[in-house]
Amino acid sequence: MFTVKKTLVSGAKIPKGHLTVWLAANADGSQKLPPLVVGKSQNPRCLKHVKHLPVKYVNNRNSWMTGEI
Repeated sequence: MFTVKKTLVSGAKIPKGHLTVWLAANADGSQKLPPLVVGKSQNPRCLKHVKHLPVKYVNNRNSWMTGEI
């Protein structure tokens, strides 16, 4: 069941957003890798007008970290 403006609507799925964020550093923090974000969309709408992103973004159908990534 899905609620729109306090009205129940049946037959619609609730959207589920998935995102994986990978942060890596050594024990003392002297070496840090840039953050990696794995999302579903190749060109997400939320990043449409973003010119510089301080993280590396890659896409995967399930938003999972894989061996290739």
